[in-house]
Amino acid sequence: MNQKGNSALYVIFGILLLVLVGGGAYYLGAIKNQVSQSAVPSVTPGQSNQTNTPLVSPTGIPGWDTFDGIGYSLNYPSNWTVSKMLYSNEIYDPSSVVKGGNGGGVVSYTSSLLFSASPYIKTVQEYVNGIKESQISPKELASAFSEKDITLNSLKGIEYTLGGEGSVGTYLAFTNGKYLVNFGPLDSYPSSIAIVNQILSTFKFTD
Repeated sequence: MNQKGNSALYVIFGILLLVLVGGGAYYLGAIKNQVSQSAVPSVTPGQSNQTNTPLVSPTGIPGWDTFDGIGYSLNYPSNWTVSKMLYSNEIYDPSSVVKGGNGGGVVSYTSSLLFSASPYIKTVQEYVNGIKESQISPKELASAFSEKDITLNSLKGIEYTLGGEGSVGTYLAFTNGKYLVNFGPLDSYPSSIAIVNQILSTFKFTD
């Protein structure tokens, strides 16, 4: 009698143990499956699982001011000055004055950028050809003029250098089919090259 009772208890205990072990395994498996599913980001049809870095358009240099021209803009240091003239503009560092002439009057700045803009529907090459024909004589052409294609902020333009008796210096010309912007003559002072290049890096057409 006692043996039969003990056997029944062992059977019941064994069944309970199997139920506990099986239930625990099922519970752990369910939790693991939930965790693995939550680790996979949901993807809208037509999209990729890969995370793409957004492309951010340049907005200029923090702390600098903005010069808004007709159809274009650029940034310049906030301690620089803007001088608007009849046919061109100049931004310059007022602390970089070069004095000369009678009475020591101000004649130029060692850190500055001259530029002009106008409506223009032709190509930049046609513009440079016009400069070349109007300012360089055929006799001086080989020695007094050079040009090369350049790219600035994804804008294709032409860098050209004038010699001879005209407006000597290096210039940059760009057009978007509506406006033409011409920079120069560019400063050749070593102290200004880096800052002028920074200013040029902010140039863009806005129309």
